Amino acid sequence: MVGDGRAGEAPCGAMVKITDDIGVAWEELRDDKNEVTWVLAGYEDKKTIGLKGKGTGGRKACLAEAGKSDKDIVFGGFLVTAIDDRSNTTSRRTKFVFFHYQAPNAPMMMRAKAGSHRTECEQVMVGSHVQFQVDALHELSEAEIVGKLRRCGGAHQPTGFDFG
Repeated sequence: MVGDGRAGEAPCGAMVKITDDIGVAWEELRDDKNEVTWVLAGYEDKKTIGLKGKGTGGRKACLAEAGKSDKDIVFGGFLVTAIDDRSNTTSRRTKFVFFHYQAPNAPMMMRAKAGSHRTECEQVMVGSHVQFQVDALHELSEAEIVGKLRRCGGAHQPTGFDFG
């Protein structure tokens, strides 16, 4: 089972362990009473994915941490607040963005295995509203995220977004 401290089996047969601290951090992100606005996980070794970081600062801080190495493969997420400001009523709804980033110089074998490991990470980092798989962090621009959130948002669209 993934996320309980034991190794889970990826669909391609490669074993990977997802450490418990990732699920704990993701729950902190999803908790309205917590200040965590981003979570980042990555490979500790070939068979273990662990927590790389968490913190405040939203998308910008998360992507800065994700981009520190040109060899890492990371799985992460951050929150975005959808703001609907109409007349005398303002509504704020939290949206969660999950992403899988493969840095340009990441080892090819790890890149190949990461696709199946992404599925396992998504089982721990549950409840995202949109998902991205990117090879360059600029693909996680505010405009791209807003576009994807609007496409999946239905008829009642927010008037703005806060990337905090």
